[in-house]
Amino acid sequence: MKHFWIILFIFSYTRLQAQVTDSLANSTIDDSLKNTTTLSLDSLAATSNSDAILSDCIIADSCLPDIVIFENSATSIVSNANSMENTSENFMSSAEVNPYRLNASTVPKGAIINLVDSGMPNYITPCVCNLNSPFGYRRWGRYYQFHPGIDLNLAYGQPARAAFDGTVRFAKLTSGYGNCVIIRHPNGLETLYGHFSKLAVIPGQQVKAGDVVGYCGNTGYSFGAHLHFEIRYMGVPFDPTPLIYTLQDSLKQQTITINNALFKSNTAPPPSKYKYVYHVIKYGESLSTIARKYRVSVSYLCKLNRITTKTILRPGRTLRIR
Repeated sequence: MKHFWIILFIFSYTRLQAQVTDSLANSTIDDSLKNTTTLSLDSLAATSNSDAILSDCIIADSCLPDIVIFENSATSIVSNANSMENTSENFMSSAEVNPYRLNASTVPKGAIINLVDSGMPNYITPCVCNLNSPFGYRRWGRYYQFHPGIDLNLAYGQPARAAFDGTVRFAKLTSGYGNCVIIRHPNGLETLYGHFSKLAVIPGQQVKAGDVVGYCGNTGYSFGAHLHFEIRYMGVPFDPTPLIYTLQDSLKQQTITINNALFKSNTAPPPSKYKYVYHVIKYGESLSTIARKYRVSVSYLCKLNRITTKTILRPGRTLRIR
């Protein structure tokens, strides 16, 4: 009889604990996860002298991906960190990396854009440099990360140039990109330059293709001095390498069409053996906000990561989600 009551108690406790966990999970559903985008991938990326696993896009609040490891290659998911409804924001904001709040699935499609025209007649490569690391997913130790631009092998202290004519929208220090410059161009595109040791422009300044915008450095989350370069449409980065040469001042094509294919990664998916999903903690996040994002309970996160609700979450630390 004694054993019967012990078994009954264990069974009842287990059922109660499961109900509490389910209740917490259901109460933390984040609607922003309803819209996700799947990216196809083709080849692995190099990582020497490039952005750290705590990448620009993962650390910066206004960038796209938060997930750096995916459960399988068939259903790789990029979270909709920026899928908020657009408001009457000033898209020339000098305070935000991405004021648009869009991602690859929600950005308007169909536009055909001239890379050079009467409003911006020239293209100048930001630096005549070899490519260190391409756009897309890449392996870093036991992690996979999404790299939203290309890394160019510019030496420390050397100048980087504006790719096209435009207006400096953003120029300041950020957590992920370090000293960062974003230039708005007349055709609606933006170019981003990261990890500078020193900035050479200020917001609102007009620049011409070839003007110096900063000096190469190693600020932000990077390993070794290099220039991180992106081309963006309405805040969403896409692969620059089909469009530009990095070893000469010329374009590979004159126009681009804004479509789903433009935003696809060109690097290989994580192998199926990578079963886990991780989140890189950003400044200001708590266990409850992370739990809501991934539709899990706080107690589940604590148990999985062997932490407590009182553990200090330091930006840059990775938490296992699944």
